Amino acid sequence: MHAGLVVAGFLVTWTVIAVRDEPPAPVIVADFESMTFAPLAQLAEAPALAEQPMELPVRQPPPEPAPPAPADDLPALDLLAPAAAPTVAPPPAVSAPTPVATRLGADFVGLSTSNAKRVAYVIDASGSMIRTLPIVLDELRRSLERLDPVQSFAIVFFQGERAVRVRGARRLAPARPDEIDAHLAWIDENVVPEGRSNPVAALRAAVDAGLVGQDDAEVLVSSWRLAGEMRNAIVHVTGRPSDVVPKDGRVLESLSRVLGYEPGQAAQMQEEHARTTRRARRVVERVFYGET
Repeated sequence: MHAGLVVAGFLVTWTVIAVRDEPPAPVIVADFESMTFAPLAQLAEAPALAEQPMELPVRQPPPEPAPPAPADDLPALDLLAPAAAPTVAPPPAVSAPTPVATRLGADFVGLSTSNAKRVAYVIDASGSMIRTLPIVLDELRRSLERLDPVQSFAIVFFQGERAVRVRGARRLAPARPDEIDAHLAWIDENVVPEGRSNPVAALRAAVDAGLVGQDDAEVLVSSWRLAGEMRNAIVHVTGRPSDVVPKDGRVLESLSRVLGYEPGQAAQMQEEHARTTRRARRVVERVFYGET
């Protein structure tokens, strides 16, 4: 058994150290002190390719065109007569456009109308307007400048018991820039707030100028006087100024007694007040705003 183990170990050792019939591997040694480099082996040069001539295609010249045929051989052509020019119908006559009526409008301190050929400005110049009249005059200037030259205008101030016609005119002036400037310059020099607020004289001046009819002026004056009496009666009964008729029955009864009605006639007072204000409103809408 020991002899077998020895023989097996010998065979293994001999197999590992057996020399093969191959050339020894080159040994690579790095020499860092040498200044030259020598390759370990030279590569074999690749065999040169055989030089073969390159054949280029030869471009052939284009064929020459055939000579034209003689004139005797050409086919005869039928000559057509020139076509007559087409007849063009004249364009239809265009009629002139129908002129559209210009909407002559006017506006002043938030009030406006779209159809007013004649415009009258009736302005309060009483002492109560001493602070606000300059603002009203600025708005008057803007309103006049927006008028069309075909329109006409008049300006009337009321203060105290009199009416002040601008430039003393009793007729309307055309709304041209020179007339507008002349009216505004006259106002700056002559109109000073003073007196009580009473539009009756201004309405009379409007009647004289033909701007307001006599009947319409009477309706407006009646409504204005009734509104003033009602306002004073409300202050007398309630102690507070107001332009709205109260709804309380006892207050209405007191108001009717102050305004001269008999006891129990508060409903009659309300009816007459409403009827007068409705008539005045219809006149204002028709005369001042051009509404029908």
